[in-house]
Amino acid sequence: YFCPREMAWLWVLGIGLEVISTLCGTVGKQLIRFSELHKRSEYGHAMFAISRVAFFSGLVINTLLGPILDLCAYAFAPQVLIAPFGGLDIVWNMLLAPCTLGEHLTFRRVLSVLLVFGGTTGSVFSASHTEYDWTSDYLHSVLVRWRTFIYLCALAIWFLLVGLLTYFPKGHPVRGFGLGVLAGSLAGNMFCVKVTAELIKRCFELSSFEPFNDWLPWVVLVGAVFFAVSNIVFMTKGLREFEALFMVTLFEGTMIVVNAISAVAVLGEMDNELDIDCLGYTLMLLIIVSGVVLLTTGEKMTKEDLSESEEEVELMETDAESGSDVHCSFFGKDSDEPI
Repeated sequence: YFCPREMAWLWVLGIGLEVISTLCGTVGKQLIRFSELHKRSEYGHAMFAISRVAFFSGLVINTLLGPILDLCAYAFAPQVLIAPFGGLDIVWNMLLAPCTLGEHLTFRRVLSVLLVFGGTTGSVFSASHTEYDWTSDYLHSVLVRWRTFIYLCALAIWFLLVGLLTYFPKGHPVRGFGLGVLAGSLAGNMFCVKVTAELIKRCFELSSFEPFNDWLPWVVLVGAVFFAVSNIVFMTKGLREFEALFMVTLFEGTMIVVNAISAVAVLGEMDNELDIDCLGYTLMLLIIVSGVVLLTTGEKMTKEDLSESEEEVELMETDAESGSDVHCSFFGKDSDEPI
């Protein structure tokens, strides 16, 4: 099932396409956040048209352009190799958000970026570079087995548990955590996108639609569309309530981990690698996760924008109408700031 040696170098092209995809994803997410900020500003009515254009432009980029680039990237490189490069979205967001959204770049954020970038770069040397010939027999041998069924059952339970967190009030950090992790968990199941990309590539190689004559490729195609589109719903909700630096980090960090797990558990892309390579790959993932955790904990302690959720504003307005001088902040402290 191994691909010819002359095709081995194409993983470089796959990584290049994924880097472009992460940059487009950053632009799309920041456009959504930009639209919400201008809608909330004192110039909300004057900027309404611009905010709407930004919002729908962000949706188009995240719904169409990003998935198309991902599909192309996964056609040329193993999923286990592409997965860590989702962390570059965090890097682009950290570098651009202070300029585009006026968010602050602190020492903690810079250190987090360096950890994510270092883990992403280091993963290239330990992840599998081996591609396979996705015939019908190989497709069934990979997807129709107990380890795939167990993974999907565990994934369903995970979605249920994380989904419960999204029922917290708007602006609550637990709700933000739930939205980011749920969106990242959905987007991280790229094994369907990987298989679909390989089948489409095989159609071009054979100049026929023979790879889709079976029922399994169509199930995988439906799964690819579902995972690629459904995450946008929760991501959009999160970006309209929380800062991009907070939400994008949660989203991308979760996506990287789930993407790597699905590549190993479902596709078995590290099954034939040396133990030292598996250990090195795991270490690089832990470095990426440590960067995400470092940033996320800092955001929870320093975030000021969270107190501007819709329910908080309503609470402040109610206090003002009742003549109360005390306003409850998001973190439970009294605030004397004007409404």
